[in-house]
Amino acid sequence: MKKILFICPSFFKYELEIYKELSLNYEVEYWDERPKNSIIFKVLLRLKFRPLIKKAINQYYINLLNNINGKHFDYVFVINPEALDYNTMNKLKQKCLGVNKQCYFVLYLWDSLKNKPNAPKLFPLFDKISTFDRKDSDDFNINLIPLFYTRKFDAKYYPVQPLKYDVCFIGTAHSNRLKYLDEILKLISNNKQISKYIFLFFPSRMLFLIKKLFCNSSTKHKINFESLPSAKVVDAILSSAVVIDIHHPSQHGLTMRTIEAVGLNKKIITTNADIKKYDFYDPKDVYVYQSGDSKLPDVFLSTSTTNFKNREMYSLKCWVENNLKK
Repeated sequence: MKKILFICPSFFKYELEIYKELSLNYEVEYWDERPKNSIIFKVLLRLKFRPLIKKAINQYYINLLNNINGKHFDYVFVINPEALDYNTMNKLKQKCLGVNKQCYFVLYLWDSLKNKPNAPKLFPLFDKISTFDRKDSDDFNINLIPLFYTRKFDAKYYPVQPLKYDVCFIGTAHSNRLKYLDEILKLISNNKQISKYIFLFFPSRMLFLIKKLFCNSSTKHKINFESLPSAKVVDAILSSAVVIDIHHPSQHGLTMRTIEAVGLNKKIITTNADIKKYDFYDPKDVYVYQSGDSKLPDVFLSTSTTNFKNREMYSLKCWVENNLKK
């Protein structure tokens, strides 16, 4: 069995799903891309206060390099590097090549390069580089591989069940999401009286209060400071006719929630116009919202069920295969 060194940040436990999928066909050694996952550490890393956390990062990767010394890997698979810098990645590469000259180095980005400006510095160290973001794919001449849905979000494992909600939205309360969420809910209400499931998440109560105080940020919706377990996310989507997706303004790639809605064959209302370029797109099943829209088209509301074409191509199984394909 071939061996993979898998380095990926902890993110709503998606790294564990990828690990499980990889483990079906490979022997996998997993390391978190970040030495710590506290909200303070993540903020310092994202806001480029690296000197304050440099010691922790250096010691973590020294331990990683010592641990893999002499080990044989056929692949090194890195996702969304932020703590990992060029010098450390180069040392890691030389160690792996020293044991296996055929080791294949794969990089995947599930965030836009606008949010990861240091990532391109690592590009020369990888044999294959892919992103979920079409604009980054075009601008940097790298592969486009959309995100994935896991087995939990695969419609083939669930019988058709009665609907409790007309629409649901589950996501982090960032950027302009609250504004667009209220606009979309109002838009749908213009067509019919609706029942809805709304779950807004923010990773830190303290940071949310600071944002509310200094950014004049308020909402009528409840804000949750613990993320929704994936089983409840699945249940909410299965119980809804339509999934609302509001993408981050600095990203062009389709969100995980969009792909999960595809996996569960649920209609989608999204702010991301790039969805029209994907092979599963059908205006009967996907509505692209723009500010100022006054009414949903009748064709979108005429049915509550769909069956996306090429749905299986967005599964985690295909995603893994596409990333590791030489």
